[in-house]
Amino acid sequence: MKQERGFTLIEILIVTAIMGVALAVTSDMFLGLLNQYKQQSKLAETNIEGIIGLELLRQDVERAGYGLPWVIPANLTYSEAASPAYAQACNELAPGGTSNPPRPMVTVNNVGFVDQTSGVMGIGQADYLAIKAVNIPGSGSSQLWSYLTTSVTKTWDQPTENLAPTDYVIVLSPGTTPASLRTLALGSSSQWKTTFQNLASNGFVPAQLSPQPLFVYGLGTTAVPQMPFNRADYYVQGPSSNPTSNLVPSLCAPNTGVLVKSVVSQDGSMGSPLPLFDCVADLKVIFRLDRNGDGNLTPTDVLNDLSGNPLTAQQIRTQVKEVRIYVLAQEGQMDNSFTYPRPTITVGEFGLGHTFTVGANVNNLNVHYRWKVYTIVMSPKNMRQPQ
Repeated sequence: MKQERGFTLIEILIVTAIMGVALAVTSDMFLGLLNQYKQQSKLAETNIEGIIGLELLRQDVERAGYGLPWVIPANLTYSEAASPAYAQACNELAPGGTSNPPRPMVTVNNVGFVDQTSGVMGIGQADYLAIKAVNIPGSGSSQLWSYLTTSVTKTWDQPTENLAPTDYVIVLSPGTTPASLRTLALGSSSQWKTTFQNLASNGFVPAQLSPQPLFVYGLGTTAVPQMPFNRADYYVQGPSSNPTSNLVPSLCAPNTGVLVKSVVSQDGSMGSPLPLFDCVADLKVIFRLDRNGDGNLTPTDVLNDLSGNPLTAQQIRTQVKEVRIYVLAQEGQMDNSFTYPRPTITVGEFGLGHTFTVGANVNNLNVHYRWKVYTIVMSPKNMRQPQ
């Protein structure tokens, strides 16, 4: 009779040990592949998010100046952002109470992260950017315009291109001299605002034919406006202790925030921030100028702050030829196996950039993140001063 043998205890232990080693090696390889997949997936997500968010910002920069009055009648006042202080810094109200012509763009350097509830947070050194144009909202009657002669208000063939009767509008006179170009027109009661249906009754239709018709621009509102234009502010919103208002995802590095766009409402309040780009550590804006009008942009003729009226609205229109915006953002998620190769990152150029210290954060964790500076360069298209 044939005798059958089983495995000895030693053989079972040896096989078990071999299988354990194999499983451990396979598990490490699997975890490594999984971590690599998560990193690559998050990298792709960050890049897509950056492309979309910065494209919205680019479009608004190119809109800057569209439909803005270049001349404000004497002693006229209008209001902009009612609060907070960092938004008020971009208002046009001059000392003494009269309003200046609106600047197409205004920046405040080194504001840092802000929160609409708590104000400036004392984190980072991000810039603050305000863009002014009639068509900033990108929707509604802010995209529509018409013109006036002595007896005709122009209507277009496509009904969707016509202003509605209750849409609030502004009227600009084209002017005949450099000092009168694009003057904000006043009606019979010295008001600059009216509805489209009341242009004639409120005295905006000219009594005699001008060399050119008057321009009519929609403001995108049926509520009484307080600004003869629209405005969008871009800034980095930091983490908030209030969970309902905190926009910063938990996977973001310490002391990073979210690049947001907030449209200033026509009642002066700041609109709800629209998140554009997560995990942002810095925002820098630099303007390249052509002060002498020779068409040449030199590395030394640059400016990084348009607050405090260093340039008038006319000077911005004539001298600013290029806008450069730099966004420092985290790529992917934290990776303990990775150490960023440089101790600092320069955000900006021409000697005006910010310096971001990679290790200067909570428990030195930022060294385990990948960082990238996104740069967009554009020439404003809607604020050219005619020669």
